[in-house]
Amino acid sequence: MQREADIFSFARCGSPCGYSGEAVFYAGSINKELAKNFAINNNKKILEMTPGGEWLYTQNIYSKLTLEEATKVWDIMSLRYAQGSSGSINAFVEGVSSTSTYTRVELGALDKNLLVKEVVTR
Repeated sequence: MQREADIFSFARCGSPCGYSGEAVFYAGSINKELAKNFAINNNKKILEMTPGGEWLYTQNIYSKLTLEEATKVWDIMSLRYAQGSSGSINAFVEGVSSTSTYTRVELGALDKNLLVKEVVTR
């Protein structure tokens, strides 16, 4: 139980994970690979390439928490990433679902973020 509490605590208060002009978002596994390759080739980062996202990814939370809890943790980190991003943002979201984290969490946060100049969809 303490381990789960640590994961939620980290998601809410862990290392800052917003990047000026470096943030790349995605929705879906195919888009994840496209976004990751784009990020690597353009000196940018998807959430899982940030210190906080990398740590969370290594925790294998879907085997430690319920699906609902694990989704909530990733939603919190995704929200923080979108809120902390600035400049020109790239989003690989072709075929995005209305239930994706990008649609439910990140898009609204990016729209409200005054430091985001544009979201370039790919």
